[in-house]
Amino acid sequence: MSRDVAIIFGLKVLAVGLNALGLAALASASSVAAFGAFAALFSAGMLISIPAMAGLNLSLVRHTSGAGPGRLALARHGLGRLAGGLAAAGVLGGVVLLLAMREAAAGPLAALLFGLTYGFSEVLQSTARAFDGPVRAFVWREIAWRAAFFLTALAAALAGGLPAPAMLGLLTLALLLVTALQARLSALWPLRAPRVAEAGRLWRHAPGFMGVSLLSTAAQHLVVLLAGVTLSLEAAAYFFAALKVVQILSLSVVAVNFVLTTHLRDFRKGKTGETDTKTLTAICATAAWGNLLFWGAGMAALLVFGRLILSLFGAAYESGGVYLAILGVAAGLNAGTGPAGFVLVMFDRQRQFNLVSALAASGGAGLCLLLGGAFGLVGFCWGYVCWIGLQNTGAAWMAWRTLGINPTALARPDWRLLRR
Repeated sequence: MSRDVAIIFGLKVLAVGLNALGLAALASASSVAAFGAFAALFSAGMLISIPAMAGLNLSLVRHTSGAGPGRLALARHGLGRLAGGLAAAGVLGGVVLLLAMREAAAGPLAALLFGLTYGFSEVLQSTARAFDGPVRAFVWREIAWRAAFFLTALAAALAGGLPAPAMLGLLTLALLLVTALQARLSALWPLRAPRVAEAGRLWRHAPGFMGVSLLSTAAQHLVVLLAGVTLSLEAAAYFFAALKVVQILSLSVVAVNFVLTTHLRDFRKGKTGETDTKTLTAICATAAWGNLLFWGAGMAALLVFGRLILSLFGAAYESGGVYLAILGVAAGLNAGTGPAGFVLVMFDRQRQFNLVSALAASGGAGLCLLLGGAFGLVGFCWGYVCWIGLQNTGAAWMAWRTLGINPTALARPDWRLLRR
């Protein structure tokens, strides 16, 4: 296994503990109702920022694939300008937040600003990887972001609880600094204010993807919002906390995909010497099984950190364990079949991937709420499991149909691919 894979996997396991402890500290620093409100508003911020930046991200990747140094530098320059504008907006929002600190709207404004900043930072990180940025940039960004979240939330808990706007303001400031560090390390520096013409050319490249991404992200975060309305704020709080940890576990598969992406690029360029789909099938099989194994190791680490959480913050957080276990199944489904969507995009099957995502997103929120109304929060979480399974299994089926992959051959991974 390559050194890069080991570094990223180790950091992701550590991130599980830091994020879980940070969420527990945040929950103990204020009431469950306040945490539920934070979850809903955080989701609103993510809803605004991630789809838009994801569309830009895809646009840059597609239009710089195989491009020369000059075109790549131009794309980096354009992203740097756009990122600078978003960062400036975040700073301006922070000033407004300070002025409104004594007002009742300070809490919602803080959560929304934090969500926007978080979403921007997440997508900037993935964009840097798309440009083959150094692993060192990814490593430092992971360390800085998780540490900022954990230490700020833990300090709030140990100090008896800071006001929610103040705590989120500190997190937002720390995240802006981390974002600047990420941009600097991944050659996206300097960040400048965007020009309207430059931004317009970038946005026009991926309208279809942005629309589907918006629909999918809206449906997923609408589930968190509606959990607080139809069930309780406590339900929203527990579901949100578990969802964040599940997402971290699912993201740990980036360690496998990090290596396999190179193989896929070589396959597309004809460097493998294969005339059939044997090599492609081996790559997909290794991705699926490798992701499942990495997810299993991450969940085992979570169980160890879970005992530490309960010992530090008491049994009040323990009732969320059953929901976390159910959502863990969703993470397993996502890890096992998620690479299919990744492969579809790599081979310019964006239209098929969009179709699967749109169908799953349109029915996913309704399925969660239907089961939630009938069986409470446990049914609500199982609805989310069904949603993830529907989306990723559909993507896998579409990959087999459009790329000619033999489903039975997916049971035979080639672990030698990970040695690269």
